[in-house]
Amino acid sequence: VYDEPQDDDSPERDIRIIATDGTSGEQLVRHPGNDYSPLWTADSKRIVFVSDRNGSANPWVLRVENGKAIGLPQQIAIDMNRMSPIGVSRDGTYFYSSNSVNSIGIHVASIDADNDKLGEAGKMSFRYEGLNGKPAWSPDGTRLAHFSGRSPGSLSLIVRRADNGQERVLLPHVSF
Repeated sequence: VYDEPQDDDSPERDIRIIATDGTSGEQLVRHPGNDYSPLWTADSKRIVFVSDRNGSANPWVLRVENGKAIGLPQQIAIDMNRMSPIGVSRDGTYFYSSNSVNSIGIHVASIDADNDKLGEAGKMSFRYEGLNGKPAWSPDGTRLAHFSGRSPGSLSLIVRRADNGQERVLLPHVSF
């Protein structure tokens, strides 16, 4: 599942799906708004994506079966403007980063798959608060790598275990 421009001159994007062997592709989400950053849920029955169709960028969910959209997308959270999706863990936790004026960090929320709703969102707690961003999941979903501003003018690359929060510093003092 991926996003692509609505046309050659448009910054707005729509969501498409393609078979893993590349033989077929389908339009899953077509809307005049900007729909982007689709992610599969752990059960592979839904995609979560970001859309600005209601005025600000918020997460939406769409059921998918046999490569086809089932029903219409449903907004699952509000007031999450300036958020960037990271991924959905195997237990259904939705990870995203936020870069708002009052909150720079990595946030989590659970997805209620039965009701297509996003649970209460919360900022992840880190050993060093402040600038924690640019996160990425390990392929097996057990570790989260991110940059952390631990000293003025310098960043560190941190790997955090998802099960217990244990952190390991891989690259101390990385510059921008």
